[in-house]
Amino acid sequence: MRNSILNKILRQVFLQVSLIGFALSLSNAQQASRKRGVEVEFVNKRTEHSSHDISSNVLRIRNNSATAIAFDLHLTSPDGWSNVSRRSTKYVISPNDSLFIPVNLAPKKINTGNISHIINASLVAENQMQFASAIWYMNIKKESKWAASLTYNKIFFLDESDTAHFSIRLQNMGNAPEEIKVNFNADKRLKVLDNINNHTQIFFYNVKLPVNTDTLIYFKVEKQKPVQQAFREDFEAVQLAKNDYYPLRISVQNQPGDKSLARTWRGTVDFIKAGTEARLHEYHSLSLPLTIEANVDNFLDNSTMLNLGLYGNANLEKNRSLTYRYQTFFINNFYTYTPYLGNSHYVGYFTPRTNVEIGDVNGNSNLGFTPTGRGIKGTYQLTEKHNVGAFYLRGPGFFNQYNKSDYGLSYEFRKGATHVENFIQFNENSLLNTKGTQYSNKVRFMVSRNQSVIINSALSNEVYNDGTTPLKRNGFAYAVNYNGTFNKLSLNLSNSFGSEYNIGYRGIKSVGADVLYRLGRSSALSAGAFIFDQKPQYFSSTGLLLNSRESTTERYELKYNINKAEYNVALRAQHMYTEIFNLRSESNGLGFDFRPKATNDMRFFVSVAGAYNKLLDYDIDPYFTTQVRSSFRYKGLTTNLRYYYGPYQTYEQLLFATSKINNQSIFVNTNMRFWLIKRALTLEPSMIYSYETLYRRNRISLRPELYYVPKRGLEVKFYGQYMNNNQRNNPFLNQNNFTNNFNDINRPIVMSNLFFGVGIKKRIGVPVSARKYHKLSVAVFKDLNGNGKQDRDEQGLKNVLVNIKPLVKDTALTNYSGLRDNGEHFITNEQGKVTYNNLPKGSYIVKIVPLSESDGFFAGSEQVVKIDGNQDLMMPLNQGVQLTGVLVAERDPTAADFDKKVDLSKIRVSALDSLGKTFTALTDKDGRFSIRLPAGVYQVSINENALPDNFELEQKLTTIEMITVSDIYNLTFFIKERKRKINIKRFDSNGNVIENN
Repeated sequence: MRNSILNKILRQVFLQVSLIGFALSLSNAQQASRKRGVEVEFVNKRTEHSSHDISSNVLRIRNNSATAIAFDLHLTSPDGWSNVSRRSTKYVISPNDSLFIPVNLAPKKINTGNISHIINASLVAENQMQFASAIWYMNIKKESKWAASLTYNKIFFLDESDTAHFSIRLQNMGNAPEEIKVNFNADKRLKVLDNINNHTQIFFYNVKLPVNTDTLIYFKVEKQKPVQQAFREDFEAVQLAKNDYYPLRISVQNQPGDKSLARTWRGTVDFIKAGTEARLHEYHSLSLPLTIEANVDNFLDNSTMLNLGLYGNANLEKNRSLTYRYQTFFINNFYTYTPYLGNSHYVGYFTPRTNVEIGDVNGNSNLGFTPTGRGIKGTYQLTEKHNVGAFYLRGPGFFNQYNKSDYGLSYEFRKGATHVENFIQFNENSLLNTKGTQYSNKVRFMVSRNQSVIINSALSNEVYNDGTTPLKRNGFAYAVNYNGTFNKLSLNLSNSFGSEYNIGYRGIKSVGADVLYRLGRSSALSAGAFIFDQKPQYFSSTGLLLNSRESTTERYELKYNINKAEYNVALRAQHMYTEIFNLRSESNGLGFDFRPKATNDMRFFVSVAGAYNKLLDYDIDPYFTTQVRSSFRYKGLTTNLRYYYGPYQTYEQLLFATSKINNQSIFVNTNMRFWLIKRALTLEPSMIYSYETLYRRNRISLRPELYYVPKRGLEVKFYGQYMNNNQRNNPFLNQNNFTNNFNDINRPIVMSNLFFGVGIKKRIGVPVSARKYHKLSVAVFKDLNGNGKQDRDEQGLKNVLVNIKPLVKDTALTNYSGLRDNGEHFITNEQGKVTYNNLPKGSYIVKIVPLSESDGFFAGSEQVVKIDGNQDLMMPLNQGVQLTGVLVAERDPTAADFDKKVDLSKIRVSALDSLGKTFTALTDKDGRFSIRLPAGVYQVSINENALPDNFELEQKLTTIEMITVSDIYNLTFFIKERKRKINIKRFDSNGNVIENN
């Protein structure tokens, strides 16, 4: 049995060894077979090339057999490429020999990059059977080269339209398509609209640029209506010459798919709103503008009163200005000179270095101490960094009937972000028999780029002189504020202190902190704390210490804010402690604010807050209060609403503590404005209504106002007002104590009044010089007969840009602050005219540019006009010349596609004049073009980049003179097909050159 098992093991081992030997012999046979065949491969299996290079490689073939092999070489190449190697594709390779075949592929003109072409070389026997092949991976590198430009960088709104169009030219001169993103950063009064949905605002646009193609993208913009600040045109706003500019900043950036850096181009388009008529100055001579406003109130009542005001503001030469006002009241019909002296006076004169104010002015304000009265105040800039100032005030009158006086000095130092102010102020009061002095200092400096500190400090002294011994008290105060930003965190800290006898911060202590953390682009979390305490100390005129009450406020708040383009939402939680009039209260509440995106026609806001309150000195359970505030505006309608559930003010809380009666109140304020006669008569009714449940009190006020504005600078107003107060309840009367006459005492109390008023406002100019201003009228028309005059049959041309600016050499004008160096723009009306009023004497440059099609008529040269009186200037458009031409292609007779027609369409032809202005046109399908030009000398050229493949210009630039308007000029350009030169080298089996052609 053992022998049988051993025999089986030996037989299995013998069988495995036999199989291994058979496998080895089979592998050797296969290797020998391969060596006896043909080996073919490219020397470089993977190569990388530029887009315009000839891609070269070498195909290596080895015959391992004992017989010669004849074959054809079939080489695949990308579409449009050509093999510039020898034309013969038949080869014979000797036994055990090698053959090296150079392969040179010439790219076509437009060669796409970032692509790997697969080149397959196949060896085909005489029986057309492929017996060997090799693959070459030829990668073409991506070459990014693009450019962006604006067709125009100044675009005007025409025909009273609020929309305009602009275009961006994008050129891809690289070898691969470019992914481009166009970003828009528009003025807040301007929005870019989607080309498909004209009502949708867009902020970016993505486009893919084909290779070697010019792409022109058009966009539409809309000028938004200004936010309505006042329903009627602002009476004080004078329509002087001023163009409205709406800048649109554009950035263009490519989006590379690889790790290469993106490239950015930036440009700006100014959209301009220009009129047909304007004024440089308001009046025909050098004058001070003065507004006279008189209002008679209650003219059908015993208490009729006249309020008269005179005021104005004048902008003078050399950046100087003058502000003035006078106001007085007439309250009875008896003559007295007192009202003519006026109740309020003010004159302010301001220059770049000096400010002087006389009349009702304020002294220097710092740490709660701001002297008021009548007097004089002035500042003077010693140097760029140093300013000094002084003031002297009395009150209530200045020359008589005054009982107090204030005066002081100031010094200010500025250097970069560092700002230092020093004040010393003195005051005397004859009624209180006191004198006071306060020195204060304010320092502002930057700790770092995003961190600033403000430090205020003050020392004061008060003296009471009415007692037997003068009483003196010193005081001290300071206030510190810190503001800083750390990435997503913003921090504001404040602390102030005033001793009990300090003149400004009398007994004040406060600490505040606000922290904001930005969670994302549209959300933030903030926390705030504020503690305020004040217990001032006052003395009587006799030097006795007066009693004073302490007031305290503590507020802690946590707030979460979401701020998106569509809306703004805020959620807040608040704890508050107050102590006012010896009433201590505490509240804990939540609040919610919501504000959707505002539009030109609508504004909306709502705030809701609720809290549980506790009166700490009364045995009353915590009670609930709610506040709702809302405002709504739609076109001419404005409504404000306030609703309070529960006692809100301190006085109401005191009543609630004694009566236990929950009070509710609502306040509504509504007004509407609309035109009865457009730009002539307006009606503006308003209503104020309130209701309180505690007294069941209704209050209503109705006031319609009628404004008549027949012309600019004049306004007449009439109003009527009805007021009604109806109180029906007194909760603090006890019916048991007034059994007999309770109904009489608690009967409704109704009071109503009706008032009427009338007012007039007129703006005039008070001449202060004999200097006269003049008018310049410009007429633009097509000069059909070339005589330079506007004949009857020569109509004016609208939508022509007229620029009027001072002549640079005229220093009298350039030094005048009312004129800008680049001038003002105007757009001609239907009659082709613009008017510039109230210009000072001098020389001006007038230039015109047609903004719409002018049918072959062109603007002439700019003109210089001298203004010493009213002037009418003719600016004719002259008929131009016509340049026609053709682009002719000369073919190579040996070309393979000689019979194929060459595409000569959409090739740009440019004509450059002597001033650098370019006129362009595109050729049609036959290569013809036509351009209308003003007469002159031009350099005409063809865009070589747009020529068909393998063609070049014979003459790249041609200079021609076209000075006769009636002639038509014709020009011919020739392009020739290139003949490619090929250098072929043949090698022997050892790699030596045997032929060079």
